[in-house]
Amino acid sequence: MNQLFETILARIKSIFSAYKHIVQIKWVRYSLQSILILASLIFLISSFRQYGPSIKDIQVNYWYVTASFGIITLNIFLGAFIWWLLLRSLVQPVDILDSSRNHMVSNIAKYLPGYAWQLVGK
Repeated sequence: MNQLFETILARIKSIFSAYKHIVQIKWVRYSLQSILILASLIFLISSFRQYGPSIKDIQVNYWYVTASFGIITLNIFLGAFIWWLLLRSLVQPVDILDSSRNHMVSNIAKYLPGYAWQLVGK
């Protein structure tokens, strides 16, 4: 059993190493990102076509939409600032722009797998 586990682990490491090498190629990375964005747009368009007649009767309050977008944006920037302050309090010499980038990327990474799972599941 232990040898099987080690074999599987070695195989996963070799696959990850190959994946990491391939993804470092700029055109491959951009192609994968474009494919993911295109798949997301296709999913959104097909969903809108399917539920379009139901959505017709909904009244949208654009003031609330704008206010919620503003609050969410402010929340993300405050979170980035708080993350930078936390790192500084732990005596980590980090620039605020680097800290903010890490915060934003981790937020994207947190939600992207869930959305990809929904696409694959449907």
